Amino acid sequence: MAEVRPLRLKAEPLRVREKIATELPFVRVLINPPAPHMEPYLDYTVPLSMSGSIGIGSLVEVPFNNTTVPGVVIDRIERSDVGGRIKPVSKLLGDTPITTSHHLAFIASIAQRYGVAPWEFFKQAIPPISVTALRNFMKSAAQEAAITTKPFTSELPADMQEWLAVPKKILGVLELPLHQPYWESAAEIARLRSLYSPVIMVVPDERDIRVLGEIFQGWGLEVLTLSSDLKKSERFFRYLQLTHAHFSISITTRNGVLANLPIDASIIVLDDADPSHYDRRSPGWNTRDVALARKNEHSVIFLSTAPSLELVAMAERSEIAYYSAAKTPTPRITYAREDDSKSFFPVITRCIKQGRVLVRSGSAGYVQSFSCQKCRNAALCSCGGKLIFASSTKDPLCSVCVKKHIDWACSFCGNRVPRITRAGVERLADEYARSFPNVPVFFSKADHVIDEVSEVVPALYFSTAGVEPYGQYDAIVILDLESSLMHTSLRSTEYLRLEVFRLLTLLKHDGELYISLPQGHSFAQELTQRVSRRAASREIQERDSAHLPPHFRLIAIDCEGMEPVISSLKDFVDSHGIEIIGPIARKASYRIFIKAPRITTPELITRLREVNRVLSMRKAALMRYYIDPYDLDY
Repeated sequence: MAEVRPLRLKAEPLRVREKIATELPFVRVLINPPAPHMEPYLDYTVPLSMSGSIGIGSLVEVPFNNTTVPGVVIDRIERSDVGGRIKPVSKLLGDTPITTSHHLAFIASIAQRYGVAPWEFFKQAIPPISVTALRNFMKSAAQEAAITTKPFTSELPADMQEWLAVPKKILGVLELPLHQPYWESAAEIARLRSLYSPVIMVVPDERDIRVLGEIFQGWGLEVLTLSSDLKKSERFFRYLQLTHAHFSISITTRNGVLANLPIDASIIVLDDADPSHYDRRSPGWNTRDVALARKNEHSVIFLSTAPSLELVAMAERSEIAYYSAAKTPTPRITYAREDDSKSFFPVITRCIKQGRVLVRSGSAGYVQSFSCQKCRNAALCSCGGKLIFASSTKDPLCSVCVKKHIDWACSFCGNRVPRITRAGVERLADEYARSFPNVPVFFSKADHVIDEVSEVVPALYFSTAGVEPYGQYDAIVILDLESSLMHTSLRSTEYLRLEVFRLLTLLKHDGELYISLPQGHSFAQELTQRVSRRAASREIQERDSAHLPPHFRLIAIDCEGMEPVISSLKDFVDSHGIEIIGPIARKASYRIFIKAPRITTPELITRLREVNRVLSMRKAALMRYYIDPYDLDY
């Protein structure tokens, strides 16, 4: 028989309710509500023990339902309008406020602009909190800021310098000159502006940070760099340095435009038409719109060789200053001949003797597609996928199921000789490495990026789009322009214009350019005339007829059930002139597109948020919306 043990009573500690603060005993806290219909701002009492430490911008932990959630204090008040018992703040996460009331008000305004809860932008504006980094920053807070004030000689045009060199807020677009590499022009503009205010450069990606950082370092300037690839503690420490202007120049990626910036700082956005400036998550904000929303408190300057259609449209409406760089002499240009796909070979042969040649291709990989040499039928796998050559090996792979086809033969006629219809840049690199055996060949691609050119000359560089090595070239060969222009994405032409005009700045003044288009092609003429704004104006006119941005707003909406959404917008169709396209069936939901005049957009976004609140209260599937998405396949 089992032994009977005596019962033990478990002692529960007595919970003593702590007294609340005597002065300003309540705080209003921003939290992340679990559902759209819930209030994001809640009131709590301040425990007496925390009274001296809690202020606006303090990060706290507060009770919510049966758990605790993080929040940030947006106000400390004498009285609360909430009836009944108000719970106290559970915990203070750090002794120092991490933001300001002004910044919190800005976050709330941006959230309203995009129709989401403020926490959606707060968590992107401030990196993950590191208590260690916060303590280390407070220890070093007494140090003087490393502001650069020494004068320097600028190579920028005199009127551009005059516009930049003023101790007041400015708003404008600067079309970068083509006579020097665009990174150098951007760095020089930031350096000049930093003499009058702290500068925050918002760039597309980490590669831009690296290259610009090296340029500033070469000038003997110490700058702050901030991106998501840093460790948590280092990232938060640098964020605190940015907010307190410990450096005259800071370089960040997209989220930096949401940060708590120093008073009167200058925001410089590089290449706003680059897709990296667009957040692909709902609600789909972009750097340009957020920067423009801060123009009353900060200088906002956009730099690009080919500014976005939105900025050109604003300039045409006289809403923003626009500086067009002086037109530079047209270099020697060779155009593609319709009967010869290899007409760029003589360009390489001529110019490789002088120095560096860059071959840029929009097609990655080795062979992207091929057909039968005899019957010209496309080479396909049994699953329906196209066959490709991933390398110089003779056996192709399926691009869908990755099945290897050993000893391939055409399924129609049995012929075993492939006919390459689309060669990738890796195959080009292999071919020309054999053609120029004594010339070093470098290959830059997405998973193996070469940031800068080598000092070795002569040298031949092959690159996929967007990762061309930084430097100056004696010849630039731009391939696959026709296929790039045929892309069906919403902004393919705009981005291709940006890519190619950036390349033009890397060409020496006496260099040679090869364009893989006939001379009479409209895009080839844009490159010949070397004026991006004129081309953008023509594209804006074409998009107006289709009711597309920039003069119209485009909103994509995903939801499992579209009837309630479409019904709620019926009065907008009748009275506000919006168009609804769809619904279009997707994997597990439906999608509609809304085209709306810009003037009606704020009211429309408010309606969308109200619809989501109703769906949330009904516990129905919520909709996700993307405002002015970069592309239609988000």
